[in-house]
Amino acid sequence: MEEIGSLSVSIEDRHPPAPLRAFIDFIQSTGPPSPLLASIYLVCGLLRVDVADAQRFGLKWAVATSLIATAAVLLIGAFPLSGDGVAVALPSK
Repeated sequence: MEEIGSLSVSIEDRHPPAPLRAFIDFIQSTGPPSPLLASIYLVCGLLRVDVADAQRFGLKWAVATSLIATAAVLLIGAFPLSGDGVAVALPSK
């Protein structure tokens, strides 16, 4: 044990736990994460839900929503499947 100011620190306290060490390695290799991650971790922490479980739950809804939106766009013709439709009229010279 070492005395640092009024704190006593053991050698084990100097090494972060494995999840924190993995996060530090990730930050050093890829750069800082998106600021949007903080809100995800905050909400999961407040709800006492694992982040992986929240992502698994949300992925189902995200895929379903994107498939419904894609089908709606194709049905109303906003994104034509054939090459004969032009979405924007180009000015002629």
